[in-house]
Amino acid sequence: MDKDYFNSIHWTVTIGTNPGFDLENQQIMDFGEFVALFQRVSEEEKNKSGVWITAVITPSRLAYRHSAGCPISGEYAYTLTGSCNTEFASVDDYVPALKRVLAKLKDELGQVTFTLEIIPAHLVFYNDEPGYSE
Repeated sequence: MDKDYFNSIHWTVTIGTNPGFDLENQQIMDFGEFVALFQRVSEEEKNKSGVWITAVITPSRLAYRHSAGCPISGEYAYTLTGSCNTEFASVDDYVPALKRVLAKLKDELGQVTFTLEIIPAHLVFYNDEPGYSE
């Protein structure tokens, strides 16, 4: 088993799936539909920049002030997390590509805002593929 250590980044974003605020009558976006949208946007970015963005995607709810438009039960959303595997892309190339993917995803969903958190990470990449070597 190969083991490589990289100085990298880890990121998290939570994004709603219903456009606008004051969404008492929300619709749940199908999980598979959301994942397919993310994959399409990521593939478009890969074709342009050569950087593929991957994510772990989890259904979630955004909870903020009801007076600011948050439904009482929270806003339907998805939380995406990921990291830059510097085996495949430099952090300097990855971060702008990530921002483009998330901005496109925001636009596709009709969102006005999202918050992206990027933190330094020490990535350990294990690869047991036959024939894989440095």
